[in-house]
Amino acid sequence: MTKKHTVIIHADSLDPNPSFETFDSFDEAQDYAGDWVTAAVQWRVDHSPYTISEEELDQMYEEEWALVGFSEN
Repeated sequence: MTKKHTVIIHADSLDPNPSFETFDSFDEAQDYAGDWVTAAVQWRVDHSPYTISEEELDQMYEEEWALVGFSEN
């Protein structure tokens, strides 16, 4: 039996209905999650009226990664 790897992405910390994407390998799941986090941070940077420091950018990545989970089926 082949294991599946699921990425669970919450819109925010109280999201009762997260989105799920399932992959055949953990590498694919990690790539998907990384792409999602990068896109979410880029959206925040693009829509910010302020200049973003490296420290703030790192904080944004931490915040977005906190909304991502992995599950093995």
